[in-house]
Amino acid sequence: MQSHTAITAEVAPGRLFIGRLSQAPDLLEGLEAFFLRQQIRAGLFSATGTALNATFGVYDSSQQVYAVRAESGPLEIVSCSGSVFPGEDRPAIVAHVVFGNGRSILCGGRLFSQTPVEAVEFEVRELVGSLPMRTYDPLTGRMRLHLP
Repeated sequence: MQSHTAITAEVAPGRLFIGRLSQAPDLLEGLEAFFLRQQIRAGLFSATGTALNATFGVYDSSQQVYAVRAESGPLEIVSCSGSVFPGEDRPAIVAHVVFGNGRSILCGGRLFSQTPVEAVEFEVRELVGSLPMRTYDPLTGRMRLHLP
C-alpha cells in the first residue's frame, strides 16, 4: 500500500462573522470587498441564497483549464464553501458551489465571476498565524496553496 504525505500549516481561529449581500453584481467581488474592508487575509467561508445567474466550471486536468459554463436563473445557492488566502497581488478566493434551478436539477463546480446575487447570507471564519499563500502550480496548471 502506498503511503501519502499530507503537507500542512498550523493556523488558529480568528474572528467569526455572519453577514449578507443584497443585490450584489457578483458574489466573489462582494465577498472580496468584505474581506478587504474587514482586513481578513485568510479564512474559510460558506454561503447560501439566490443567484440571478451563475458562472461555474469543472477542471479538465488533461488540458489544465476549467470548462466554464453559464446557467441562467434564478438559482438557489444550495451550498457554497470556499477559502481566501493571500495571493500574489490581491486576496485569492476559491469557492465551490451547488445550485438548484427549481426543476429538481442540481449543477455546480468552481464558482467564477459573473455570478450576480439577489440575496446571500454568509459566514466567514478568519484564520490567523503562519498563513499559506495561493500561487500558480505549473505541474497542475492550477492555483494551489503554497504551505510554509
